[in-house]
Amino acid sequence: MVRQRSRVRLRQIHLNWCRKSRLRLMFGFRRKNADEEGIDLKHVKVEDTNCIVVEKFGRILLVKRKGKIFHGWWCVPGGHAEAGESMHQAAQREANEEIGSVNVEAEPFMVFEHDWPADSHIPEPHKHRCHAFRAEITGKLQAGDDAAELGWYTIDEAMNMQITNYTYRILTELQKSKG
Repeated sequence: MVRQRSRVRLRQIHLNWCRKSRLRLMFGFRRKNADEEGIDLKHVKVEDTNCIVVEKFGRILLVKRKGKIFHGWWCVPGGHAEAGESMHQAAQREANEEIGSVNVEAEPFMVFEHDWPADSHIPEPHKHRCHAFRAEITGKLQAGDDAAELGWYTIDEAMNMQITNYTYRILTELQKSKG
């Protein structure tokens, strides 16, 4: 019971942090980075991750997570690179595992780093370098093992959903490029 309460509390902290971050972004404020909060991430390994953006008829494909991390949250599909994989290979593998048949473009359209301090949903600080790729559908799409469902949403619809921070950053960039 105590463990479940602490998970619920961590989720509440994370939700509040995400809401505050979105408001700060929307109203021109910015969230303090890890250095400003007194969290030393200089010696933390930066892990390469990838995200796959699939667009069709003005809508973005999002997956609803069903794993432990971001359970129930919507995000663009993606994941970590495995040892020896290029980012393109990792993006193609993750796309095939999570959403089915797509062809991932060779180069990312966006690369950014994001950090998660110890007060978030993960108890230890870490950093990710996210490589966002575009992809085209080549066959049947279906939710993979770690996705509860797939859905097509406009950027405006997605911005009002429970989405991960990295998904928010990617959608914000897409919105800027279209507008």
